[in-house]
Amino acid sequence: MEIVQGTPIEVVTLANSRMFELRLRSLGYDNITYDWPAQGVHNWRNWESEIGKMLPDLSATIG
Repeated sequence: MEIVQGTPIEVVTLANSRMFELRLRSLGYDNITYDWPAQGVHNWRNWESEIGKMLPDLSATIG
């Protein structure tokens, strides 16, 4: 049920995020990592998984 309820906003946010990626690339930003899961919704379970992947970079950057 969660995926069905979240689908409309996820479609819009994914399109917006991909446009943001293209814009940054066009401006020459090459030190950014993009990870677009095949499916997913904005929820705490998915966020927790993603933040775990980012933790080494975050720790190195902000200490």
